[in-house]
Amino acid sequence: MNITKKPSRKDLLKVIAELQRLVGAAHGLHANDRNPMGFEDGQKNLEIAHELCIQATAFDPPTDQ
Repeated sequence: MNITKKPSRKDLLKVIAELQRLVGAAHGLHANDRNPMGFEDGQKNLEIAHELCIQATAFDPPTDQ
């Protein structure tokens, strides 16, 4: 998901759904102790989620929080 303009409320709901999917997948991968690459694959999902957060808020001024 690439965000190229200031997101509308509907766009933000799509972002939240994608973040939920990515974080849920990362949680599942981190919890799977049988997967030798689970931690690394989980980290990749978290990195994508973090970048999505940055993209979604890039059009607004920084906040104190």
